[in-house]
Amino acid sequence: MHPLLAANEEWIVFASIIKEVSDRNWADEPVDLLHRRILRTLRKKSPITLASLARERAISRQHARKLVNQIMETGRDFVTTSPNPAHKTAPLVSLTDAGRAYIDKHDVEVSAFITELLQDGVFNEELVTTKRIIREIRTAMENWVVLYDQKNGNSDDELDSELPT
Repeated sequence: MHPLLAANEEWIVFASIIKEVSDRNWADEPVDLLHRRILRTLRKKSPITLASLARERAISRQHARKLVNQIMETGRDFVTTSPNPAHKTAPLVSLTDAGRAYIDKHDVEVSAFITELLQDGVFNEELVTTKRIIREIRTAMENWVVLYDQKNGNSDDELDSELPT
């Protein structure tokens, strides 16, 4: 088996346990792990279209739309939508100040939790190297997807517009 396939199997299990720990440790939070991932992406890339958000998160546009709608339904004012001057039917999704404050505070709590959990078991340098390697593999695969979509006539112009405003 190619080492990347073996690493992928480990990553799938790792992602599942991260969600399980997150759901248990932060069960009283207004949004769950998947929604917090959306908020983190918006913190880096806001404002952004659903298509771009979906691409950043490596999920379908429909799933991105569902997660954004669910965040908006919490009534916490974490995200907002606005008209997109570049595309009439594809609104822009933005992180609000309340959303930024929430995800910033949450990430401080998570960092403290991880530091306590891992103690000296994993060195920061190893984590930095792991992140770099994963990013390089991800970039190569994302580039392949772009080329595949270009070759097969897929386009980002097929944007979802079913967001509440």
